[in-house]
Amino acid sequence: MGVVALLVVGLVLLGRAVDTIFANIRMADCRWGATAEVWLDADRDGQRDADEQPLPNVAVHADDVANNLVRVTSAITDATGRVTLDVFVAGCPETAFEVYIVLPPTFCATTPERLSRAPYTFGVAECAA
Repeated sequence: MGVVALLVVGLVLLGRAVDTIFANIRMADCRWGATAEVWLDADRDGQRDADEQPLPNVAVHADDVANNLVRVTSAITDATGRVTLDVFVAGCPETAFEVYIVLPPTFCATTPERLSRAPYTFGVAECAA
């Protein structure tokens, strides 16, 4: 067998080995995103009424509970009481996000403080100190 033939056979075998080695590797990446809203729940009923005001400057976080990753993204509510959360997810693994707020001092929640499904809306009210 000549040198050229050996080289061709070697390249074919190398190509097959590379295909086998990388067959189970996903080279994709994903994104997860959501919006959240925080408002001052004046009547403390857990439902946002038309006259209830947005609450700016509240920290909103997201954890990936499927992968035990804490605070994979965070944002502070704007003047409209809203935030946009955006997470780059390398390799597209299974994920399960929970969105939650950090209550400002002297405030308590009137809705669940952690949510795993949209809509991510959080009502808060001033509480007795």
